[in-house]
Amino acid sequence: MLNIFKLVSTKLLSISAVISVFIYLYLLNGFELIGEYSALTAVVAPLVTFSLYKYLELINIACNDNKKFFLQEILPSTVITYLFGCLFLILINYFLEIFDQRVFLIFIFIKYLDLRFELSIGFFSSKKNFSYVLKQNFIRIFMFWFVALIFFLSNFSIDLELALVVYLISQLPIFLYEFFLIREKYNLCLVRKYIISNFKYGVLNTVVSLNSIVPRYLIMYFGDNKSLGIYTILHLFSSNFVNVLQHPLSVYCEKINQKIDLDLRNKLIFPGFSLFFSGFILVWFDEDYFLLFIFFILVLASFLIRGVFITISVVRNVNLNFFMILSIVFSAVFICLYVYMFNLNNYVVLGCLYILCSNFIFMVLGERKVSKAYE
Repeated sequence: MLNIFKLVSTKLLSISAVISVFIYLYLLNGFELIGEYSALTAVVAPLVTFSLYKYLELINIACNDNKKFFLQEILPSTVITYLFGCLFLILINYFLEIFDQRVFLIFIFIKYLDLRFELSIGFFSSKKNFSYVLKQNFIRIFMFWFVALIFFLSNFSIDLELALVVYLISQLPIFLYEFFLIREKYNLCLVRKYIISNFKYGVLNTVVSLNSIVPRYLIMYFGDNKSLGIYTILHLFSSNFVNVLQHPLSVYCEKINQKIDLDLRNKLIFPGFSLFFSGFILVWFDEDYFLLFIFFILVLASFLIRGVFITISVVRNVNLNFFMILSIVFSAVFICLYVYMFNLNNYVVLGCLYILCSNFIFMVLGERKVSKAYE
């Protein structure tokens, strides 16, 4: 129980670090700037996910020798993959001119720092050294606000580029400390073996992770930065609320499995359909803050139901990745057709409708397989 409390505290601090950045961006230029930042994140996030391969699972499997495994295989493999991937993204951005090149370069370096932080958090968590993880997150938040307030009070005209520089300056001391504390050892044979062995996991995890990124791509294509910023905040709070709950609920996963039994359709899928149908109707209303609040509740409830469904599938040892990929494809096509057919411009709620649709389709596709595993 104590470890769960520490895990929840760590997760809350990690979320607080992200929220701090968004609060700062909002103070500078509202949801518009948050949208610009979110667009950058949406482009680089798949590379970060791919670079991690199956990191968290692998580091926990290598219980006794995980330090050696981490320093000689995981850390150098992740760094090399990310750096080569960055070169590819830089070239694409150079030719397509999606973002300002200087802003993009600063951002991918920032994501490299964040990637290193995530690796160290996973490593120390596997060692049950939660005190270090908590301290690291707390110091990162403190340093960010310390530097951010200096720039803010100095009356600088801060745009996205300078905001990224503020974040970079604040995180560099922690990065340098950990860089010398945790030094990777490059053995190209081990790195090559690790990448080849786990390449498929990197691809699979990246494709599955697109479920949370595709709505951003849709809003980037159809909408504007302000809509993207509002959607990002709504998704951040709803999804992370469920993620935090998953740790304490994991204690009761067996009881949840027995409670649901074989009645997945009535207890999970029908409520999921009700949420999707409600969103399908409400998307026609004018987009205001009251409607956004209603969609926030719908999305939150949808994530909770899907979380229970995934918990049951884990208890029953059922792999649902293929159904997740299918739900992404079907939902993205559905939203695109919906926009083109009816010329809708409620971009934030359309992003929310994608989530409701994706979660519902995912459970419908996986229901039979999960039910059979209980028989």
